[in-house]
Amino acid sequence: AEFIRKMSISVPVDSIPSTPLSKENTFKPDLIKVEKISPSNTALNNLNNKISIIEQKLDSFIAKTTDMMEGISSRMNKLEEKLKRPGDQNELVVPEPPRKKPKVQDMTTVGNFLYSDNGYVKVYTDGACTKNGKIGS
Repeated sequence: AEFIRKMSISVPVDSIPSTPLSKENTFKPDLIKVEKISPSNTALNNLNNKISIIEQKLDSFIAKTTDMMEGISSRMNKLEEKLKRPGDQNELVVPEPPRKKPKVQDMTTVGNFLYSDNGYVKVYTDGACTKNGKIGS
């Protein structure tokens, strides 16, 4: 931020010569009063207020992220405890999903053949054929 510095010069009226300056009649430096005005306090206060607002927002953000990280960490620890095998310290085990058993309704298996009540036959084979072209097992 730029601050404008104002200078006021006060010169006593009786020290101003009415005739052109000569060696006898010159200004003396101690007669000239120079007053410097420092940057206004309001500008500094405004900057300090903005800085403090930014600091407060930063502190709030840090507190929120710290809380979030603690929550995530505790959830991860709970999950790790659930997935640990008894006796294993380092290895995590993910449980297998339950397997669905195929449902076979109204079917009877005899050897490699599956007979259904509606008359269809399903044959299980390795795909090998005999010399005369019949399906082998």
